[in-house]
Amino acid sequence: MELDPNLPIEHQNVPAAHQGLHGFLYASDEEHSVAAAPVVLDCDGLEAMPVEEWRSLTTQVKVAGVYAVLNGDRQTQYIGYSRDVRQSLDSHLAQHGADICALIRVQTFKFPKRQAMEALRNQ
Repeated sequence: MELDPNLPIEHQNVPAAHQGLHGFLYASDEEHSVAAAPVVLDCDGLEAMPVEEWRSLTTQVKVAGVYAVLNGDRQTQYIGYSRDVRQSLDSHLAQHGADICALIRVQTFKFPKRQAMEALRNQ
């Protein structure tokens, strides 16, 4: 079987008997593509960034880590850990508002383990 260099790899080598089903299931590039891999955030927890900037970076990414929420005066309001920091941050924003949740510091974990994140939080 000859490969078509203009055809994406995920659509090559589909048997003739399966092409109808393959076309139906994967008609859109959004549904079956390897090009749109999410960006992985790697933060060391030293830099505080505005909450809205953090939220804009994590719209398509689930980030695990230990995080600190700071107010506009850079005073720590909350320290916690989460397997989805953005979801936890959204909860803090809903409860306390943007004045209390103005900045965030996050140390990310690629392979989150509760004990390691708890130990860092407790430090």
